[in-house]
Amino acid sequence: MVAAGGGGCLAYSGCSASGANAGSLKGYVSYNTANSTYTESIYDGTGATQVSSGSCPAYEDPNWSEYTIIHDGTINPWGYFGYANQLYGNNFWAGGGGGGWWGGVSIFGRGGCGGSSFISGMSGCVAMPAEGAQNPSINYMTISGTTYSFTSPVMKDGASSMPSPSGGTETGHNDKGYARITFVAAN
Repeated sequence: MVAAGGGGCLAYSGCSASGANAGSLKGYVSYNTANSTYTESIYDGTGATQVSSGSCPAYEDPNWSEYTIIHDGTINPWGYFGYANQLYGNNFWAGGGGGGWWGGVSIFGRGGCGGSSFISGMSGCVAMPAEGAQNPSINYMTISGTTYSFTSPVMKDGASSMPSPSGGTETGHNDKGYARITFVAAN
């Protein structure tokens, strides 16, 4: 089970942009810009999915030197499995992408996009086998020959109402993540 993180906010020189909510099967995109530059739709990113990080049509050059990710120093414009994306530049910064099953993308002058979540056995999820080749028809994890799969899971994204750890309900959760697992019965 992997819970996505929301995108980071961006604040510099009196400008600010909020990050996107954490995603469920797909991450949310930050459309909030910190300045009047880069507001055209070509700079709109796509959310992280079950099989890839988000992307941005304006920056499709994978060797663009102003992109980095938090993954062994390897340059990758759209993030990586399990890692968020981080963008930097000489003129504009961006909020970091949220972590998750696949990390969210960062886009010049905007808040970061949210990552995607994963629950083994949940419809719509795409598992990652040990060799790394995802197969959209497999939604459960198998480790050393043992299948791990939740039954009747419920996945909530950062824009949804959910039970609060302190009681009551809240929309999204602005703190450490948590999971509520209810024991039903032993096999």
